[in-house]
Amino acid sequence: MLRASGICKSYGKRRIIEQAEFFAGRGSCVGVVGANGCGKTTLLSILAGTRKADRGSVKIDGEEALGHPSVFARNVAYVPQENPLMEEIISSCGTGEIKSR
Repeated sequence: MLRASGICKSYGKRRIIEQAEFFAGRGSCVGVVGANGCGKTTLLSILAGTRKADRGSVKIDGEEALGHPSVFARNVAYVPQENPLMEEIISSCGTGEIKSR
């Protein structure tokens, strides 16, 4: 189970996320939708532990994760929107080998 509460994130004086609340039960599939620039990627990055929130709480199975990288490491896998390895992985599928650079 993933529960986020009171998540806030700003860049300078621009508030990107203010008091976001989020819950996803075990085995559920959740979509995050919104207009361009509304903070979807920032929220997902915070929930994955790759970006720090200014305030708030992220609990995974009841254990606080913000400020505790090991909790994220044990419980979260995240593929960012721009994955530099994805093209290489896709192009190597079917060849049985991974290309080296």
